[in-house]
Amino acid sequence: MTGISWLKSRWDFERIFKEGKKFKTGHFILYRSSYSELRIGICVGKSLAKAVKRNHLKRRIKEIIRKYPFKRFDRDVILVSRSSLLNEDFQGIKKALEHVLAIAGL
Repeated sequence: MTGISWLKSRWDFERIFKEGKKFKTGHFILYRSSYSELRIGICVGKSLAKAVKRNHLKRRIKEIIRKYPFKRFDRDVILVSRSSLLNEDFQGIKKALEHVLAIAGL
């Protein structure tokens, strides 16, 4: 898959949180705003779990995103995971992620 880059800049995250459109589900909060290419950021808060579990969850989310057939490649997207996601296996995370991306029109 081409066209995806990862958001890392604090400035980009703050801009998208402030200006972006918000979509909520039971497992994710997705923020979306317009941009010239597809850039994705992942947030897993410190209050959810210790570093090992947070990083494991981020790796799973990134793997699902790499294989997802995006319809639009002109967006900035931030995925904020909620605590209910920690109880899910890989297939559950995939289903929840596909659900929120479909709601957001991606």
